[in-house]
Amino acid sequence: MAKLALLALTFTVLIAFINVSARITTITISDNDVTDMQCSSQVKIEQLNSCKMHLTQGTHEMNLMMTVENQDVSYLQMCCRQLMNVDQECQCNAIQEVFDEVRKRRGVIVMRQILRKAQNLPNDCGLKVKDCPIIAPRI
Repeated sequence: MAKLALLALTFTVLIAFINVSARITTITISDNDVTDMQCSSQVKIEQLNSCKMHLTQGTHEMNLMMTVENQDVSYLQMCCRQLMNVDQECQCNAIQEVFDEVRKRRGVIVMRQILRKAQNLPNDCGLKVKDCPIIAPRI
């Protein structure tokens, strides 16, 4: 009988320990996570339309969208201005967001062109941030 009581007590303690362990959650927020949260609230994809246009410029989809009067517009220059209006620590996030938005409905060959353009934006725009690793699916 004592063994049965001891077994029941051990089982009860084990269940209580499992319940407590399941409720304990450790949240670790790194500096990158804080920056990502701040940047996502600062960067509005609508404010980077010229960057989307620049990335798709020269692709088949873009040629269908362009009209005669706006073919002379330099989307790169306007994109650079838009990126300069973003805090320096958020510029790579902005480029990543634009890239993600553009890649949603593009083919593999077009995606390679867009990826190269996105990777070149810091250099093309003369941004202080020189390297923005763009996360892309395997292409």
